[in-house]
Amino acid sequence: MTLCAVIPVFRGAATVAGVVEELRRFSEEHEIPCRAVLVEDASGDRSREVVLDLAARFAGVTAILMDRNVGQQRALYVGIREAGGCDAVLTMDDDGAHPVELLLPMLERLRAGAELCYAVPVRRGSALRRAGGWLRDQLFRTISRGVRVSSYRAMTAELARKLRPEPDGFIYLSAAALRLRPRAECIFYEAPQSRSSTYTAGRLVRLYAGLLTHYTPLRRIRPMRKLPDASFRVVPGRGFLWQP
Repeated sequence: MTLCAVIPVFRGAATVAGVVEELRRFSEEHEIPCRAVLVEDASGDRSREVVLDLAARFAGVTAILMDRNVGQQRALYVGIREAGGCDAVLTMDDDGAHPVELLLPMLERLRAGAELCYAVPVRRGSALRRAGGWLRDQLFRTISRGVRVSSYRAMTAELARKLRPEPDGFIYLSAAALRLRPRAECIFYEAPQSRSSTYTAGRLVRLYAGLLTHYTPLRRIRPMRKLPDASFRVVPGRGFLWQP
């Protein structure tokens, strides 16, 4: 099985290189060919410089440079569209909060027939992250059929190819995936302390308002206002972080 990890990078200059190195070590140790797609979401700090350096150092790193900030969900979708050629697609954060050792049980679930597997933290980081996670879980009670969701997930390449944004360009990845009725499972883990969330309270409210008005019955009263197009530049990788 080959794997492509899509990582949205926003103000992750200090941490994303460590995430890529952990993926490389995992790939070599378990002999699983793995690529990384880093989507730099117009952070305004050194993240772009770090992402370009990683793409130059590692053949298995693709760099995607967004022209403007589009948010985690759209950045993930852009990265997934560039993640072809692998059997499974992984999404994870840029801060090292997602333990790579969980990839083995997640991939085993896919090999056993699941199309989507989430790794769900039992304990979250900052108060804002916990509040956002609680609000997301409440909203997903009407969407996920009891499946707990998180930003750490593995899915089959076939499911990834089927993901589509809404007609106005909005996408919330888990809602878009679960609407396709895949066989979805989750595993739970004790989460380490992570950095403070890059979301503000206002951004969380706007994100979850979009979730409500695009993936629940409230969509019937939503005015159609197309989001601006997301333009970007791709620096393609040349292989895998490790391959036999």
